[in-house]
Amino acid sequence: MTVPEEWGYVVETWTPTDQRPAGLVIHLQDLHVHPEAQANLSQLIGHLHDRLGIQLVGVEGAEGFCETQLYASLPDPPSTERIARLFRQEGLLTGAEYYAITHPEAVTLWGIEDEALYLNHLSTYQEGAAQRAQAEATIGKLREMLQPLTKRWYPRALQRLSALRDTYEEGEPDAFAAYLKELARLARLATPVAPVGPPAEVGGPIRPDGRFAPAWLRSLGARGSLVLDATRQGHHARSPLATPASRSPSPRAGQRSISLSFRDYPHIRAALKAYELYPRLNMRQVEEERRNLLTALWPLATADDHQRLTTFADRASTSPVAAMRYHAALLGLARARGLLADRHAYRAFRQYVRYVRLSQQLRSTALLDELRELEHVAETSHLKTEEQRTHARLLRQVELLDHLIHVKLSPRDLADYRALRASLTTETLWGELARVTSGQWSVTSEELRRLIDNLTIHERFYELAVKRDEALVANLARKMRNDGADTALLIAGGFHTPGLTAQLKARGLAYAVISPKIDGELDEASYDERLRNVIPSVEELSEKLDHFALVPPLATGTGGPSTPTTEFRVNRPGAAPDQSEQGPRLSKRAAIFLSFLTQKARELAKQGVEKLQELRPWINAHPKEAALYSLALTWESGKVILSAMGLDIPVGTGEGTLLAMGVVGGGRGGRSSPEDQDRRKFEDALADFRDLHRSTRLGRQRRITVFASRVDPAVLAQLVPTFVTNLRDPDDDVRQTAEETLTACAPRVDPTVLAQQVPTFVTNLRD
Repeated sequence: MTVPEEWGYVVETWTPTDQRPAGLVIHLQDLHVHPEAQANLSQLIGHLHDRLGIQLVGVEGAEGFCETQLYASLPDPPSTERIARLFRQEGLLTGAEYYAITHPEAVTLWGIEDEALYLNHLSTYQEGAAQRAQAEATIGKLREMLQPLTKRWYPRALQRLSALRDTYEEGEPDAFAAYLKELARLARLATPVAPVGPPAEVGGPIRPDGRFAPAWLRSLGARGSLVLDATRQGHHARSPLATPASRSPSPRAGQRSISLSFRDYPHIRAALKAYELYPRLNMRQVEEERRNLLTALWPLATADDHQRLTTFADRASTSPVAAMRYHAALLGLARARGLLADRHAYRAFRQYVRYVRLSQQLRSTALLDELRELEHVAETSHLKTEEQRTHARLLRQVELLDHLIHVKLSPRDLADYRALRASLTTETLWGELARVTSGQWSVTSEELRRLIDNLTIHERFYELAVKRDEALVANLARKMRNDGADTALLIAGGFHTPGLTAQLKARGLAYAVISPKIDGELDEASYDERLRNVIPSVEELSEKLDHFALVPPLATGTGGPSTPTTEFRVNRPGAAPDQSEQGPRLSKRAAIFLSFLTQKARELAKQGVEKLQELRPWINAHPKEAALYSLALTWESGKVILSAMGLDIPVGTGEGTLLAMGVVGGGRGGRSSPEDQDRRKFEDALADFRDLHRSTRLGRQRRITVFASRVDPAVLAQLVPTFVTNLRDPDDDVRQTAEETLTACAPRVDPTVLAQQVPTFVTNLRD
């Protein structure tokens, strides 16, 4: 199985060898609230649907059928796509939801959670988040105590490695190469630390100190030693990764001679070799040799070979993978025709192809895992005294505690944490701190005790995450059986991958794990906000949507329109609404949909009142949803419509309601005209409008024209008496505004309404 590399890559695949698979599940690893990850997940879903015909998409975070047709059925698909794209970017919609909304007939999203278990998990997260600040303070103090002691306890070699790591993590150019080479150097110099006898980890892959034992150490058995070479096959050809036997460290008495094979670190080995090759590349020579090789090969190739090479060449520009396939085909044919018998022939081109192949083997997550494991090998070797090892262990414990409370533990971190958990007691930590700090304290024993006592809620979060794995696979398998589907997608966070794949194997379901391509960093603040049911205000979304929109908002005479902040507060599961807060209380699902519909109304309003009125059939077709969410284009949406019309008026709920009804031409409960109370509120808003425009006369006429052309004539007719009264106002601006408004409104107002005002007009002629 392959996927386009610009969207992601296949991490692993598995199929049972002793039986026919019960089905195929493709697990797409999700990184929640990460815009690039969600965008690439959308692309991967589309690719797998088109290629394999997959229609069933199981998603975490929901139970049962996931409603997306409500969004997809809204008028004007182009603006629906733009809004859905914005909501995906903001973490309000997932990549799967975006694809289902923009491709309404392609897939079915099915929530595969156990609702009670999921809500318990979510509630546990929120409870842990509420306790996080206190834990952060204590962990920060521990870090402040331990970090300055690094120079005291860490050997200089490890201090240099740590500094290089900090430099590359800060984003310094070319810093990673220096760090990687220094790490490899230290690993080659690793001195043995294991006593003679059976290896300590025979009972499992976790060593007593909680670290994952490297694969090369787990495979040691009782053989006694491993020789450092690139292949671990016994040959000792000089390699940039090999250490001559004469330079290998000598074991101390009573110790096993343990060195290192980079074969167990394929991504590190590939990265080192790529860095070795890169300075040698001369791209001008590479291109010249490629052309020369093709020229020499062409007369020797068959017609089928010509066709094959031409096909690969046509595709080469579409992606690096396609280019690699073309170059591999070219080298393969050249080798078959004897053109590469001389190992120096076309050397530059061959090195370039090898460099590209090595680069494409690298996977960031796997490389980071290998780096951390190799760091531990180097660290363990260089820490000689008990104080040094205690200091290193404390630093690791602080790191794990920080990851625990911020929900950043990887499966490997979690295994480390569980192995270390027994030593995380107030007494043990206090004693180990005393051993390495010489009484330099910035944390109290009471603070340590509270930190340790409060770990339970954070640990429970991970326990529930593991329990959810079984429910996710069981519910998806049941849905596949019920639907008669032999393939399905399963979208869940990468943390769940080990548990999910174990469950899939147990059920005899073949699987593939695919990770979306990710370059940018996760916005942890947004991630935390979404988990705590915090969503952006309507105005924040409107401002961002303008960058997506094809039709810009109407400008005003004094700049862009502004509206008051509109927030839809979200109920936490089981929490009672706080009536003292401003804004309506909604479920998260309702709040997101209301925000979406409000943006839809705004986008349509920017294209004209006729476009906005396309929402009326949708409202009539969805009375239940309109009633459930109070969505008859009234309520808060009126504020945004007002802004879209260029009317810079501070309004409240009543005015927004009336304006929305006037523009769309409908009313609450089917009434064609607003209630007296709403009309009075709207008249007050017009008074504000009048006062506001005393200082913005340049924009007044345009605003009045927009107002008169877009508001329902029935509403205008009810406001005519107010305009006529204002004709006699002593304020020049008020009189001029009334005159201009009447002039603009007259063509759209019922003549009988105007006729009733003729006596007043005549009286005013004599004023």
